[in-house]
Amino acid sequence: MEYAGMAKRFGLTVIIGGMHITMVPKCLTKDMDAGCIGEGEQTFCELVKLYSNAGRLKSSDLAGIRALCNHDGERLIRTPARAVIKSLDELPHPNRSITGYRNRAYVYTARGCAYDCIFCSCSRHWERYGIRRPNT
Repeated sequence: MEYAGMAKRFGLTVIIGGMHITMVPKCLTKDMDAGCIGEGEQTFCELVKLYSNAGRLKSSDLAGIRALCNHDGERLIRTPARAVIKSLDELPHPNRSITGYRNRAYVYTARGCAYDCIFCSCSRHWERYGIRRPNT
């Protein structure tokens, strides 16, 4: 929350994601423009495209993006959930060359957890355990 406040003071757009905002969307502060709920890849891509085209994130435009929370005035809006990604093989490996990590290996084998422990948020966040096939 502190970093979001600092970013807002510089006039930056703030988008968050992860387990915390997924479990407790009401924690979205006024310094945060949007929160990605659950798996964020598709939601975040749609947000970036919207921002690239419009130059900002208006609440009326955000209503069409699934798995998102944002403020519309004093109201917290939460859009409908997005279907989970059926196969992790659909996700491309990140292009790390744009960050200077060109020759670094990337290993991504699974998402979530095969167990459903009552003290852990992993199964609630990811909804299911998914694995990536080798050599994809």
